[in-house]
Amino acid sequence: MKAIIGIDVGGSTTKIVGFRGDDMVSPQFVQATDPLTSLYGAFGKFTAENGIELSGIDKVILTGVGSSYVTKPLYGLSCENAGEFDCVGRGGLYLSGLKEAIVISMGTGTALVHAKRGGQMKYLGGTGVGGGTLVGLSKKCSVWSRSNISLRWQRTAPSKTSTSKSGIFPETNPRSPCRQT
Repeated sequence: MKAIIGIDVGGSTTKIVGFRGDDMVSPQFVQATDPLTSLYGAFGKFTAENGIELSGIDKVILTGVGSSYVTKPLYGLSCENAGEFDCVGRGGLYLSGLKEAIVISMGTGTALVHAKRGGQMKYLGGTGVGGGTLVGLSKKCSVWSRSNISLRWQRTAPSKTSTSKSGIFPETNPRSPCRQT
């Protein structure tokens, strides 16, 4: 059975998943500085790590803000665009096993979708601020990333570990455009 590949080219992360019939092929997340790099990187990584040949793919379904950059077939494969809120709703129902739910997508922005199995998905509202926006803002405010924080935390002796900001960031970043309090 040929696979159907779904790719959400988001504002900060590209998500990719495949299905062979009802069986899901391990989803993956890829970050890159631009949508096309992220899309092609995610596709290459996903197909290589899951042993999926191009001849074994029926079609590719794209969604997300970055999907508008795709103007031709992906490696000669048929591509379809799907509405992002429809994908959020259907994905939420699939993962939860529910017949009806309010699904919250918290990526670069936040969206609330009323989803009903067999029905139309309804966008209830949202905001341009989400987890991706907060991570991006925190990177602008500090030279520290999540991985740096984790490494620094692990290197600190247990008796000296502190959950306060000063325990992780004993010095301030003079290059930061944000005020640190």
